[in-house]
Amino acid sequence: MKVKNISLIDGQFVYAGIITDTGIINVEAEISSIIPIHIESAVWKATGEDASCYIAQHFDAVRGLITQELAQMAE
Repeated sequence: MKVKNISLIDGQFVYAGIITDTGIINVEAEISSIIPIHIESAVWKATGEDASCYIAQHFDAVRGLITQELAQMAE
């Protein structure tokens, strides 16, 4: 998996496109310095169908990718 694109809105919300082996997932997440990243929604870009099951199975990897990308943006 890798991040296709990522946007940070108001320093609190993340919109990311995650490239997987089966397609691209659009992820919306909330970030905070107090709690870990909370994924609000995840949908397959091609179909608009819910991708929550895929995200749940790969949660640590997705959260790690988003965290890494945000750290690179802050540099």
